[in-house]
Amino acid sequence: MSFVNTAGLTKKANLAVKQLRSRQLSKGLPFMINSRELQDDTCFLEYPDGQIKLVRQNKAGTEFVEIRTLNAEAARQIRVRYKLV
Repeated sequence: MSFVNTAGLTKKANLAVKQLRSRQLSKGLPFMINSRELQDDTCFLEYPDGQIKLVRQNKAGTEFVEIRTLNAEAARQIRVRYKLV
């Protein structure tokens, strides 16, 4: 019987996500934040300027269509909820 250190794996996964986010934003690219709370074709995109937008893929799946831009407090709450800060 083997035991998995889930706390250790979770910590490593969170670190990897934070590093990927940092790389994307430093390159001037948006970072996609997926959530089980959203529909399958919907996600948040965080931009290097700090804005977070709720977006949906178009029917062809080739681009995102903005639903709304979150205000500063809502954006902060998303970062906290998904442990991005």
